[in-house]
Amino acid sequence: MKIRYRLNAAVCALSLSLGVAGCDDQKGGDAAKGGDGKAQQAAKGGDAKAAVKAPEFLGLIPADTPYVFANFESVPKPVLDKMFKAMEPMIAEAEKAIAKELEGAQGDNPEAKMVRAVLEELKGNLSVAGLEKLGLGTDVRFAIYGVGVMPVFRLQVKDGAALKALVARVEEKGGQKAPTKKLGDVEYWGIQEDGMTAAVAILGNELVATVAPDAAAEKVMSMAFGKTKPEKSLADTGTLQDVLKKYNFQPYGVGVVDSKILADTLLGASSGLNAEIFAAVQANMPPLSADCKGEIQGMVAKAPRMVFGYDKFAADEISASYIVELDGALAKELGDLRAPVPGLIGIPEGKPLMAFGAGLDIAKTLEFVKGKAKAIAAAPYKCELLGDLNRSATELSTQLESAPIPPFVTGLKGAYVVVKDADLSAGMGPQALGSVKAYGVLSADKPAELVTMLKGMVPPLAALDLKPDGAAVALPAGLVPVPSAHAAMNDKTVGVAIGDGMQGELPALLTAKAGEDPPLFAFSYDVGRIMKSVNDQMAKSMAQLPPEMQADMKASQAMSNAVAGMLGLTSYAVHLNDKGIVLKQNIKLP
Repeated sequence: MKIRYRLNAAVCALSLSLGVAGCDDQKGGDAAKGGDGKAQQAAKGGDAKAAVKAPEFLGLIPADTPYVFANFESVPKPVLDKMFKAMEPMIAEAEKAIAKELEGAQGDNPEAKMVRAVLEELKGNLSVAGLEKLGLGTDVRFAIYGVGVMPVFRLQVKDGAALKALVARVEEKGGQKAPTKKLGDVEYWGIQEDGMTAAVAILGNELVATVAPDAAAEKVMSMAFGKTKPEKSLADTGTLQDVLKKYNFQPYGVGVVDSKILADTLLGASSGLNAEIFAAVQANMPPLSADCKGEIQGMVAKAPRMVFGYDKFAADEISASYIVELDGALAKELGDLRAPVPGLIGIPEGKPLMAFGAGLDIAKTLEFVKGKAKAIAAAPYKCELLGDLNRSATELSTQLESAPIPPFVTGLKGAYVVVKDADLSAGMGPQALGSVKAYGVLSADKPAELVTMLKGMVPPLAALDLKPDGAAVALPAGLVPVPSAHAAMNDKTVGVAIGDGMQGELPALLTAKAGEDPPLFAFSYDVGRIMKSVNDQMAKSMAQLPPEMQADMKASQAMSNAVAGMLGLTSYAVHLNDKGIVLKQNIKLP
């Protein structure tokens, strides 16, 4: 368990650097990279897409693939160098664990022999040079896509012959050979079980893997291994290049999930290879009615595609966007439900320990939901699969019409809470609460009415003299178990601050800007600070443990602190705008 834990941590970190988006080690020609080398320079201060070229394997991906995720360029070398530098403690612990496991390795059963064989190959090779020695390398292109609904994974490697030699050595040392088969002149490793075939092949300098039902396996493998070329490919349509340009994504990873193609395939409304493959998958499933197909396709038309890609991939920051593209009218309807909340933006300013909030016009949202439920109740879906949706919509419509929502609820617009600092290593007692410095705001049409209602519900608040002038007022002693707590209010917002000196931030907080594209929901936390605080708390309790357990915990802490050193403030925000539903992820790298 110890060896697997440490290896998993190291391999996961390596995968982050290499498997998803590799590094340009500036070796080999432009053809091997799939680009002319200028994209790296452009990415530092300009439009990386202007110089990027599509990798050749786009010609093997069918234009009607339901999903695809691929990279056009390797991640800039400074990013990978920084990641490997930060991972040094983790890799060192993994190497120690490998050496220890090999020293005490015993047993001649097949599993033990195979584990030893793998560990012997990994020993000393958890590095850029080691990966190249094994044949994997760091300058990679990859793609994950569907032939029909069946997945295909392809990865450019440094040296396909060296990788094959690695597999051969593991097989020989482990005393087991993976079963091999042939498709024409292509040899692959294949397993058949429960009506499915899994296949892996090394083709030149590419590792290709796929899985498919036995009835369609040959056709899927033929397409995956390049024996059969699609009638029309992504190289012909330029779909990924268009997404890169439209959303100004960086070329280190871009993806598309085509909801229409996926729905047509799953509904049995597709043609060609997609239809053949799905027919093999759902041979025993009952066919859907024409009503079902039509109504589900109508729903899908409202959200025809999801795209995702990197907005930035640099040594100090990685950010990505996941966008559900919506019908224009629906996008506008949803966008109108947003409500700006003071200070609530996608990535909080400063370096808070944690921040979270939401901005939603409750009154408009209730009207939106009421309208949609009423429309379904008036004209129910005919599809047999949507009966529950019809019933739920009818019940909801009735409830919303018969049960009026209190004005203080419909007047709510959102809330935002920021924890600037807290000593997490102190546990959850009074000492920890005393270290907290935080503030929060509640936005509403009539905040004064909310305060009046709270006074009636919480007796200690009865004497609170809070005016809508933005001035900070101390909360009654003992109401909140912290040394200092204050409140302030204006005509749209009420705020609370806890912690010494925090009351001085309240006036500015009540009038803070919400941003041009206010998020529906946002959440941020400083991964490094939180992990370090947890590790510090664990360190305090280690003295009571047996020496052997202390050694293991120290090793685990070293690896955990390595991860903590790699990651800073991590933020997630959901936006509703003219693009559709947008999830943004941002990671600061110290």
